[in-house]
Amino acid sequence: MPKIRSLQYSNRLGDRRLLEFNAGEVSSGFEMTLITGQNGSQKSSVLRDLVSALILPGYRKDVQLFGHDEVLISTPVICFSGSVADRFPVKMLGGRNTEYDVANYHYIGQRAGTNLLSKKLPLETAVIFALNPAVKDRFQFPFFQKAFAFSGLLPSLSLDIRYETKFRKRFPSITPREILALALDENAGPKNRGGISASAARSVAEEFSNYDFDALNMLITERKGKFLQTTLDPFTVTDTPEHRAVRLGLLLDILVIDRAFVKRAGEDPFSAYELSSGEYHMLTSLLALGFSVTKESVVLIDEPENSLHPQWQQDFMGTVLELCNLMQDGHLVVSTHSPLIVASAKPGSMIVDLSIPGDIMPAVPVQFGASTDSILLDQFGIASSRNPYVVELVQQAVDLVEHDLVSSSEFSDLRPKLRDLRHALSEDDPLSTIVDALLDEDHRD
Repeated sequence: MPKIRSLQYSNRLGDRRLLEFNAGEVSSGFEMTLITGQNGSQKSSVLRDLVSALILPGYRKDVQLFGHDEVLISTPVICFSGSVADRFPVKMLGGRNTEYDVANYHYIGQRAGTNLLSKKLPLETAVIFALNPAVKDRFQFPFFQKAFAFSGLLPSLSLDIRYETKFRKRFPSITPREILALALDENAGPKNRGGISASAARSVAEEFSNYDFDALNMLITERKGKFLQTTLDPFTVTDTPEHRAVRLGLLLDILVIDRAFVKRAGEDPFSAYELSSGEYHMLTSLLALGFSVTKESVVLIDEPENSLHPQWQQDFMGTVLELCNLMQDGHLVVSTHSPLIVASAKPGSMIVDLSIPGDIMPAVPVQFGASTDSILLDQFGIASSRNPYVVELVQQAVDLVEHDLVSSSEFSDLRPKLRDLRHALSEDDPLSTIVDALLDEDHRD
């Protein structure tokens, strides 16, 4: 996938705006762009519009790329959300397929619909990706062990999988092959098509053979409602008849993950759903991203910092950047409120602040190696007299004044920073008086 140059989108007033993702020449490997802005600045809406431009033919004119005139229709677009209120499009609505029901659009998050949330969905999404034989070697990649190690877990996930009850009741004698045929039938009503989308059905038809369908049918018949137990760990071999049958059943939505167990050294296994929200978020998201990223993906991440300790925010982004190195040509776009996420960006990344008014939203380079204190001020407009970066800035200005260097180029370089700082400081902050005095000194000069 070529890198993204810019996106045209409409704000709440219907005015068209141009958001730049890169200010100049692109480099080899993947590009990274961060999107920041105050609440209500439409960060999540911009990500949604970007999905539309990358996925829907009628909106492709809104996105401009480097080196290509149009979007490749097979480009994987992987959307991960750390927020339950994300605005990423859904594939199915009210039992019917939406226009976003295409094979190359993948959603990793908790929303099972516009108003429904599912804690099991992120884990099931990760398992479906992991059981793909095409990525079986990734169980040996560092991200797999890291996904567990952040929570002190051993790198192993034990699953209890069962036949979905609703299909036993609604389709007591139907076979997996017949379920696929119903999903592919454009004339069948939503209630008769099960929970699988049309694009998923087409992908299943292309990926799996009659042998795989026979293996799934035999698996269901032999189990007779009992749990199928399987384990994902560094020794997993996913290219087996049983694993292919499980992946097929999960994709057809006739098998479900009923229970999932993890373990810490010296302890008994316990349910993965008992992990804290941050631990579960870290585990499922890294597994899903790690097994889904391809060499030409576009990865969109909305507020990854949610539920994550500050240290984990940096650790999470470090692992995501490792995974994105698998993209020989792609783009990572991250919407965030966190200065720690910004500080974790790879060298050469760009940042866009949607809070700045204007018809064009320019991308500027992220200051690599900048402290979170300076990022808080420069990117988020937050400052206080306890901020070491702020103290250092004011001290530099004071030293120049004391040495009668107000007319110097050094002081001239500090003027815009002092004005921005004064705007960011609260009125009752004691440092405000000092900054006012420095600006008055500037004016007298």
